[in-house]
Amino acid sequence: MSLPVFPRIPANQMESQMTVTIGQILQSVAMEELALSHILNAEGEKIQLAIGTLTNSRFNDDPILATDRDLANILGINESVKNMLGAVSQNQMFLLGKMASAMNSYGTFVARLQRRRITYLKGAVSAVNGRIAGAELTGDDSAWLEVGAYPVLKSNEYSGYSLIVRNEPINLVDVFGYVEGSDPLPEFQTAFGPDNEYANSNPRKLVNNWFDGNGTGQTLAQDAKLRNFTVKNSAFIKTGKGPIEDLKAISGMSMPSKSLSPTGDDVAFILSFQEAARFASKQSNWETGLKSSELEAQSNFKMLTSQPNAPGAMGNWSNAWLRTPGDSDLSASCLNFSGMVSKQQIYNLGVVHPALWVKSSLFNTNN
Repeated sequence: MSLPVFPRIPANQMESQMTVTIGQILQSVAMEELALSHILNAEGEKIQLAIGTLTNSRFNDDPILATDRDLANILGINESVKNMLGAVSQNQMFLLGKMASAMNSYGTFVARLQRRRITYLKGAVSAVNGRIAGAELTGDDSAWLEVGAYPVLKSNEYSGYSLIVRNEPINLVDVFGYVEGSDPLPEFQTAFGPDNEYANSNPRKLVNNWFDGNGTGQTLAQDAKLRNFTVKNSAFIKTGKGPIEDLKAISGMSMPSKSLSPTGDDVAFILSFQEAARFASKQSNWETGLKSSELEAQSNFKMLTSQPNAPGAMGNWSNAWLRTPGDSDLSASCLNFSGMVSKQQIYNLGVVHPALWVKSSLFNTNN
């Protein structure tokens, strides 16, 4: 009877690999089963020898064994075999539990990987301590801050794309006007309209006009270098549901399409509730309570407000629109001057900050 040999796993395959570990556990179960099969075979041969039916055995004609083949001795051997089978059965139950635990762990591990992959591919872009793209890189008259990016991984088809936000806002008041105490409210204060949808909103219209050069105020120059890096995205359909969702929800997370688009509607957009909470804020007000933003998001917000006296810097305005609607035409998601992401009445919401998905090569100084 040969002894089982545990396979040798190369060192480069044993560094915290869950699948390798589970595979080793299952291999150990298989080896123990092999050992038990040898024990059972030996017990069977013991009975055969006791009753003289073991073929090709030199002990069959042994005179001593022949005289011991009485009922009492055979029953004694039978009891010995029964005890061994009981021990084997107990070990089988242990091995069954061991195998079941390993398989359950594997199932949990695979499910977690699938959730991560789905979340990752559907918009779980990482917040980053942003790089700044100035006029020399963009051709725009405002600096742009990188707030999110996909990690550079061979397995990630979105590697090399960055989410950027314009430092200088566009003021809806300048476009739609404002009269203190007016009734009904001026158009910019009911910007999401009676259907409360981003698709029909004035903030969306304003950002599209800015990007396409059709606005009455600020517009992006048609020959701006930035247009060489802008891509289509899913922001138009990924508006999110704001504070009623979890911070990890993906319904408000836009994604790049990898299709270059120097012009067109919805190439430019404004951040959603989830995007602002994750990428450029100090804290967010969810239905479950206040949550502090990640350090990267806090750092990004600080960079956006680092020059409060500069034209267009965030310190110069009150609250900015986000593309996630509120629950009525008089409420909306916003990012306020203190860094809070929340849903509130829109009386002080007067600006939008354009956002874009771009190829990360924008930040190369030789672009």
